[in-house]
Amino acid sequence: MQEADNPGGYRYMSQSHTDTLSAHAALAARLARVPLYRHRLTAAGRDWLVDAVKDQDLLLAAADHFDAFPYGLLLWDSAVVLADALASLGRLDGKRLLELGSGVGIAGLAARHLGAEVVQTDHAAEALELARRNAALNGIEGIAQRLADWARWDGTECFDLVIGSDVLYDGSAHAPIAKVLEASLTDGGTVLLADPGRTATPFFIRDMTAAGWRVEQRVRAIDAVHPVWAEEQLNVTVLMISRTE
Repeated sequence: MQEADNPGGYRYMSQSHTDTLSAHAALAARLARVPLYRHRLTAAGRDWLVDAVKDQDLLLAAADHFDAFPYGLLLWDSAVVLADALASLGRLDGKRLLELGSGVGIAGLAARHLGAEVVQTDHAAEALELARRNAALNGIEGIAQRLADWARWDGTECFDLVIGSDVLYDGSAHAPIAKVLEASLTDGGTVLLADPGRTATPFFIRDMTAAGWRVEQRVRAIDAVHPVWAEEQLNVTVLMISRTE
């Protein structure tokens, strides 16, 4: 897939129609190596169909076909909770929203359904391709997609909302994510990060608070998307982060 530099600092998906078709074909070939399962769920006030790899065992079996382990091809519990958290804010018409680590796309799709102008980013082109398919599957249009790496972020655009689901699992990513938030959030903007209780997350909260950010936490129980036993539930915490005045 060809990429082009741009003033916003991201690497855009292919620019020309021909390149776009070629890129989608290449990504489709890679995605064809993993069996996809159609999830049916309700989030953000509507029903959704979401294609994703069913479980981590199937993902492990196909991992050798990808440059990096494709965690983003799973539907994560945190993404469903994040979609509902966005709906709790009410209509998002006119709001500009940046999604970090879009994965299969449900949170960004919910944001667009609620009226936001959405930019989905992920470091894996396969995840963005699957998110694009899921948008079409649910009749969602108008989402921009960009390849992006938190550690090499030089975007200059600012957003009213920045969201991410289960992005705090690796402590080494905390500082780059904090820099992205500092660079990308408008004054008065809000960050929503949904987290399933990763052991590194309290350190992120500590560091953000020490740096002068306000962090509020709300916990919600959800039926597990990939239950280990019948009727398993998980607690997912939504971090609402904003600049202190």
